[in-house]
Amino acid sequence: GLNDLTNGATADALYGAEVPTRDGSPWTPLYHAHDYDARVARYLERIRAAAEAVRANGARALVALQPALFERERLTPIERKLLEGSLVPHASARALTDAYQRMRAGLRELETRGLLRFVDCSRAFDGERHTTFADLWHFSDFGHRILAERLAGPVAELLEP
Repeated sequence: GLNDLTNGATADALYGAEVPTRDGSPWTPLYHAHDYDARVARYLERIRAAAEAVRANGARALVALQPALFERERLTPIERKLLEGSLVPHASARALTDAYQRMRAGLRELETRGLLRFVDCSRAFDGERHTTFADLWHFSDFGHRILAERLAGPVAELLEP
C-alpha cells in the first residue's frame, strides 16, 4: 500500500516515468501529483482483483497494511527528522494518513465481502519508545520482529485446513 501511495509521479505512472507536472515545474523522480484518491482506488482495485484470482484458484489471501512512519503515534527525535525529509514530495502527513485510512477502510470492506483476510499492522510500533523506522516505509530488524509477531497468528490460521 505504501508504494502505491507514495511512489511514481501519478497513480498510473511507474516509478521513474516522466510525466508533465501539474504546476509546470521541472519533473524529478520524486515528483508526486498528490493524487491520493486515485492511488487508493487503484490499490484497492488491484488488491480486489488479486484476492479474486487467489480465491478462484482455491487459496485464501491475507493482506497486511504495513507500518508507516506517518501513522506512528509518538515519534522519536530521529523519526521526526526522517518524517520531515520523507514528506518533501508529499502534500502533508495528514494527506498520507487520510489516504491510508481510506485504504484501511477498503481492505476491511474486502474482508467483510469474504475476499481476503485483512490484518492492520499500520500502527504496530505505537507502543515502542525507541527509533524503529529507517524512513517512511522501512524499519529495523526489531521492527520486523514486531511485524512478524503480529502476523504469525493470522498466517497460522490461514494455513490451517
